[in-house]
Amino acid sequence: MDPQQYRLLVVDDFDLNRDLLMRRLRSYGYQAEEADGGLACLAQLEKGRFDLILLDIMMPDMDGFEIVAKVRERWGKDIMIIMVTAKDNSSDVVRALDLGADDYVTKPIDFAIAKARIKNLLARKEAEDARHQSEERLALALRGSEDGLWDWDLKLKTIYYSDQWKAMLGLQKVDLGNTLDAWFDRIHDDDLPRLRKQIQQHLNRETERLSCEIRICNAAGEYLWMLCRGMALFDADGLPYRMAGWMSDTSGRGDHDVLTALPGRSLFIERISAAAKRSQIQENHLFAVYCVGIDRFRVVNESLGHRQGDHILQMFARRLEGLLPPGCTLSRLGSDEFAILVEPLAAATAAKPFADKIRTQLARPFVFREHELHITSGIGIVLGSPELTGEDMLRRAHTALDQAKLRGKNSIHFYQNSMSESLMSELKMESELRKAIERDELYVEYQPQIDSETGRIIGAEALLRWHSREYGKMPPGRFIPLAEETMLILPIGEWVLEQACAQNQAWVEMGLPAIRIAVNLSSRQFQDYDIVGLVKRVLDKTGLDPHKLDLELTESLLMDNVEETIAQLEGLHDLGVQLSVDDFGTGYSSLAYLKRFPLDMLKIDRSFVTHITSDKDDASICSAIIGMAHNLRMKVIAEGVETEDHLVYLRSLTCDELQGYLFSPPRDAAGMELMLRENKRWFE
Repeated sequence: MDPQQYRLLVVDDFDLNRDLLMRRLRSYGYQAEEADGGLACLAQLEKGRFDLILLDIMMPDMDGFEIVAKVRERWGKDIMIIMVTAKDNSSDVVRALDLGADDYVTKPIDFAIAKARIKNLLARKEAEDARHQSEERLALALRGSEDGLWDWDLKLKTIYYSDQWKAMLGLQKVDLGNTLDAWFDRIHDDDLPRLRKQIQQHLNRETERLSCEIRICNAAGEYLWMLCRGMALFDADGLPYRMAGWMSDTSGRGDHDVLTALPGRSLFIERISAAAKRSQIQENHLFAVYCVGIDRFRVVNESLGHRQGDHILQMFARRLEGLLPPGCTLSRLGSDEFAILVEPLAAATAAKPFADKIRTQLARPFVFREHELHITSGIGIVLGSPELTGEDMLRRAHTALDQAKLRGKNSIHFYQNSMSESLMSELKMESELRKAIERDELYVEYQPQIDSETGRIIGAEALLRWHSREYGKMPPGRFIPLAEETMLILPIGEWVLEQACAQNQAWVEMGLPAIRIAVNLSSRQFQDYDIVGLVKRVLDKTGLDPHKLDLELTESLLMDNVEETIAQLEGLHDLGVQLSVDDFGTGYSSLAYLKRFPLDMLKIDRSFVTHITSDKDDASICSAIIGMAHNLRMKVIAEGVETEDHLVYLRSLTCDELQGYLFSPPRDAAGMELMLRENKRWFE
């Protein structure tokens, strides 16, 4: 929040008070103006916009209560008001708040408290302004929309249908009531089960939103194609209580393909255009268009005949449908070409992995008349752009498909001119990262962890590093998120675990002091791996004592699917490995949940350690974490220990272990071996 963008008005009839407050506000960076009474205050407000008023209650020409009432009557809640009152006048505070004041400070003014309250109110105003703007945009969009709205109260089991919803079906003069049956009874028998299923999936939070195309009967008895979209709201217990959405008429706006029942070209182009409009309104709303063409389909037709070729196309369409996330659109453009609109797209770099998935699944054999038919396909991709028309984006995706086919069977190609430099860079980096293991570009460094009682090394954290031929030494914060996003973290994470365990076992066999090796686990490894089986295989392969392995987990990982996570952690604990929470204090785990996990250690995040000797809040947080952990029979390690003051203070708090540049930066295996051989005592 930038204070310079806010105008504040100080209203007080006492010059000294007004001048002192003005000076303080301006020193904080705010634009501050003054008024010496109620009439002057109202005159200032008429001249220009103000965001907040600091208002004295007792003034001769007009008291603060009257001013609050007039401000609220004239400007509503657009201006925040803080009352300035004497300490013992609680009745004045209550009266002012009842009239519409937002907060108060007492005289003599504690400027630290006043600064905090001003900041909080302006942050609230900023959030409310953003919400109002969003609501106004939505209201304007709906007013100009031809879509019909519906709003379903899941608790009362009633539903509201807008006048436009009824008009779309020619039911303006029909009393539909407020039941779901008025809608569902009109849906084609072949489509109703699919709609019910998709609604239930959304209510179960399996999908981000509802998007389902159905046929619905109008007043004349004709079935019209409608696209139904919607989203649910959930209460504090995670239960849905309301679901609302809209219905768009897709009949006649691009006929559906007779052979596959998929939307045709013109309807698909409209969907792309609608996605582009949404990306203009919603920040960071991404989408992509794919053209998928069957390689050498003419040969299939000539070999099997056109009738059997049509059957293959139907099978191809059904398999593509099965790959689509909810809300996406599949269209048949022509003989052997299909198009896909993926919306929303999680990130620009997610476009390529989805194309890989399409290619892999379509390469599986199609069983036809007891024979296996192998089909490959080319894929062209264009990232969505709000500046382009739907027609332009589809044309570009088709151009990319042509380029893919020129490169040979089963190829993928991006439309180059539509890609930003950053995306090109990301895709290139992903390609380099895929080759990093086989090129032996990845390596592990180790940062020692010190026992705060003995002063000697008790453990080491294994840290992944990448020295790329293309980029040189890459910061972990640059490539590890990419590895997570592209699922490369799975093979890389397994490689790091095995490297760290093998290295620790090698040190044991050299007769060096036995230490514990800490390895970070990714949430992806928990979601997509048998993590217990993986750790057991690595321990068996390397021969490392399980008690000498420490697995570090994030708070967010712990809180994702708690019951399943507990089962996995118990399985790991049963192996004998130690479990730690990394960067503790930066996530959102609660003490109630923390007690349920079989944890051995908490790791205080470096952000709390950096200013522990100068910031009372950071010191209090560290002290509280250490006390809580010890009460739960867990140990604590602090990372980011860089000064002697950090060391002394953390030892005074009885922090069990310490890690940071005060002792050593991360070292390669040879450097860590030298430290273990020296077995230095870092303090007495």
